[in-house]
Amino acid sequence: SLFCEISSAAFEKTKVEFKNNEFDVTSLFVGSQGTLGIITEATLDAVRHSPKTTMALISVDDLGGLYDLLPEILKLKPSILDMLNRAAIDQVLELNPNRLTGALSREKAAMHLFVEFDEPKDGDRQKSIKRLTKIIDGIGAWLEVFEEPDNQERARKIRDCVVSILIEPRGQARAVPVAEDVSVPIDRLIEFLTKVDEVCS
Repeated sequence: SLFCEISSAAFEKTKVEFKNNEFDVTSLFVGSQGTLGIITEATLDAVRHSPKTTMALISVDDLGGLYDLLPEILKLKPSILDMLNRAAIDQVLELNPNRLTGALSREKAAMHLFVEFDEPKDGDRQKSIKRLTKIIDGIGAWLEVFEEPDNQERARKIRDCVVSILIEPRGQARAVPVAEDVSVPIDRLIEFLTKVDEVCS
């Protein structure tokens, strides 16, 4: 069956480590929809919730810039790092041209990154933004910072606009193809995004 073939390929391509007299098969669950096993126990950590956050919107004109940008952003340990590509923005504007009026400064950027920091101390969030600004200056991307709740709502409006692709009617009713919960190694992400763009265009 198809499942067996996929499972066999997963075992062949995934590195299963043997530590402390146990096999760590966690990596096999990625993309498997939980069909390779059953989780019987989980250990969770709790962290303090910080009601204050600082958000940043990064617009990149060339996907190639993400090779160096993403690893550096991840080093800052943001609480959120989301991405929205130009194809999604174009579809939103096609469905509802007024949806993003005044919200997005660079509609034609290849990729928009939404970065959020939630350190409890204002000074720590400011340090993260300063480091992020230095990273962005090094690659020539476009950076906007949102600290006030009203401005953050504007950034969230951009990030959440992709929902309209799923709920807005488009002529005859039809299912919208959605790739959900895709896991890609960061060093292969640009290649993946490029291939997806080729398939969808």
